[in-house]
Amino acid sequence: MEDYGISGYNVDIEYNRYFNNRKKVYSTEKSSYIEVRPDIIVHKRTRSGELGSHFLVVEAKKHELIDKDCNHVKDIMLDTNYQYKYGMLISYLEDTQKIQVKLLTLPRSDFLEHEFTVDK
Repeated sequence: MEDYGISGYNVDIEYNRYFNNRKKVYSTEKSSYIEVRPDIIVHKRTRSGELGSHFLVVEAKKHELIDKDCNHVKDIMLDTNYQYKYGMLISYLEDTQKIQVKLLTLPRSDFLEHEFTVDK
């Protein structure tokens, strides 16, 4: 990441904590708070509220990407405790030749979705 000018971030896998508490976000699909455990996060292990401390949240799936997966990432990006700059969904087993990727950004009030495939 440092080769691309992104420094000072940590990468954690299946990280389900927010300080001493379980990581919870408001689910727009369920209209309630749910516990979350993203597959991969890129963040700074810093104090609460530091701007830009949450960079990327990733959900990787063995199946085709569904709305539930996308909503899950969007909920984490929108949560005021996190406000991730980017969200990514990866489907890697559905197609034996390609990996499906959806990159989410939230430049203003609406999500932008960028979909592409990568050869295995």
